[in-house]
Amino acid sequence: MAADASGNVYLTGITRDIEFPVSPGAFQVNPNGASLGNVIVVKMNASGTGVTYITHFGGANLDYGTGIAVDGVGNVYLAGGTESENFPVTTGALKTTFTSQNPGASHCFVAKLNAGGNALVYSTYLGGRGTEQCYGIAVDGVGNAFVTGRTSSTNFPVTEGAPQANYRGGVTQLKVGGSNLNYLASDAFVTKLNPTGTAIVYSTFYGGSSNDLGSAIAVDGAGNAFVTGVTN
Repeated sequence: MAADASGNVYLTGITRDIEFPVSPGAFQVNPNGASLGNVIVVKMNASGTGVTYITHFGGANLDYGTGIAVDGVGNVYLAGGTESENFPVTTGALKTTFTSQNPGASHCFVAKLNAGGNALVYSTYLGGRGTEQCYGIAVDGVGNAFVTGRTSSTNFPVTEGAPQANYRGGVTQLKVGGSNLNYLASDAFVTKLNPTGTAIVYSTFYGGSSNDLGSAIAVDGAGNAFVTGVTN
């Protein structure tokens, strides 16, 4: 959930309803993979009595929105997870192909929707060979997007000089029915994208030897990012 200076409310989440109501002229009126799960984006007026727009957003597989932010002119910034190889991405975006090699794995997505809710400014995957989910997004005064979440990709994109350049999650064990199953733990990450969604300004892992994730992020007027989350 987010709100603008006029009190309009912006929501994102997931729907599995192929008949979920969308607005005429919305960016995506076709539910695509809604039976599995589609991102929805809703803008409500300040009094809560009406909807300005509602749109689907997704591909043929499971997609979900987990973070939303709005800038000073009403553009909406979205973050979440996608398992769709045909998720809507824009030409020239940071990452336009789905590269996860794990069955049932997901990538993060980061997208910017225009103020009318009827066109993409940009949309990009974010991830490596493993699996990722985004959980939080924030935007600064010039349109840089800041995202946080979790990744099990050892090749998640990080930038030179990052405070943590290497994945530390490693392999951990989960006891199921008396058996120990090995699985890749996750590191949190913090990534800043430029205003056009075409490049990373900075990106870093953040975590230790077990599961860690970033669940929320905020940014101040000086561009400092504040992150909270969970660690095992």
